[in-house]
Amino acid sequence: FTSTRDKTAPTKMESEYANCLVYEYLTSVNKKIAKMFKKHKRLTEELPPCSPTIADVVKHFKDTATTTENDESSVLKIKDRKRKRNDTESEEKAEERAEEKAVSSSLVSTEGRKIFLKNLGKKFVYEDFKEKVEKFGEVSKFLNSGRGYCFLTFSTAEAAAACIAALNNTKVAGKTLQMNIAKEKPAPATEPTTAPTPTPAPTPAKDTFTKRVEGCTLFVNGVKQKTPNSSLKTVFEKHGNVTECLNAGKGYAFVTFSTPDEASTAMEALNGTDVCGTNVSIEVSQKGGKALATKKEVAHETVRLFVNNVNKDASKDDLKSVFSAHGTVTDVQHYGKGFAFVSFASAGSAQAAVKALNGQIWPKFCVKEIECNIANVQKGRKRRKKSSKTAAE
Repeated sequence: FTSTRDKTAPTKMESEYANCLVYEYLTSVNKKIAKMFKKHKRLTEELPPCSPTIADVVKHFKDTATTTENDESSVLKIKDRKRKRNDTESEEKAEERAEEKAVSSSLVSTEGRKIFLKNLGKKFVYEDFKEKVEKFGEVSKFLNSGRGYCFLTFSTAEAAAACIAALNNTKVAGKTLQMNIAKEKPAPATEPTTAPTPTPAPTPAKDTFTKRVEGCTLFVNGVKQKTPNSSLKTVFEKHGNVTECLNAGKGYAFVTFSTPDEASTAMEALNGTDVCGTNVSIEVSQKGGKALATKKEVAHETVRLFVNNVNKDASKDDLKSVFSAHGTVTDVQHYGKGFAFVSFASAGSAQAAVKALNGQIWPKFCVKEIECNIANVQKGRKRRKKSSKTAAE
């Protein structure tokens, strides 16, 4: 077919040769119509001898199209089989991973076996208490975070509980060790056959203070940072039912009683006394149960008196016994230089003391008439000193 075509003019033959084929076909069907077609298309050439007829061309294209369709369908079938096989393999692998994850999660879970250890140094190592902890069972892991706390994991929950019962609040490497079970975050809910979820990391149990009932909560200033909550509770519960106790670790603590009367009784009994090795000042937590956060705020709430003509050898107890008759004394400062400072919990108590004691003589601590008035806080005094030194230079 292609050998009979003129190779010198392939573009022309695409249309002229097709018209000649049609003309040849119409000649066999209706010569009149064939003559009109030849005139309309302006055909000047005829098909060369032995050229294929239009029936041969149709048959050729029909055979070619059938072969192409068969080839394309075969390729599609092969691709479809591969895709199905890959999908099946993916589903099987996903099921295997899910099963492996379920098994590993049941083995890796440390709930009840991991202990949170507080108040340890950054350089603390397992060998420092290896002999003590291994008495209770097999230890599978130890981790020092380098931030003052560690994690100790036992092979069983019973061993962890026994270790806490025996070693909690005991001294290890010169420090009091605090222990409790580390809490694990609950695993998020996932649908079946989804990607495996990571093992939840345990979080240390933190001391929280959720109840600050107005009138029932005491603000205890001057507490040592490392005083245990249990020790504070033991002291305060002698005066009532303590519902909650928290040492904030910043020099103050909160103690909550079940009733305001119990809180008031404890404050009157313990204010200005020694509590767990340090002298404390106590008052009812202000502002709807929120504590005074800093010493500056505490000083701002109290009222300070300046007392002049005080004997150099006068004791703080003598001063406090006299001034306490007019209100709650939170602090007494006497430097043996002929004067002293006495701080009251309220302005009313301070004014009553000034009115009653100014110009009086008290043999316990003075031989002259004392001068007693509200002390003025000189703000910016240090700043003025610095500025004067700069000017002198």
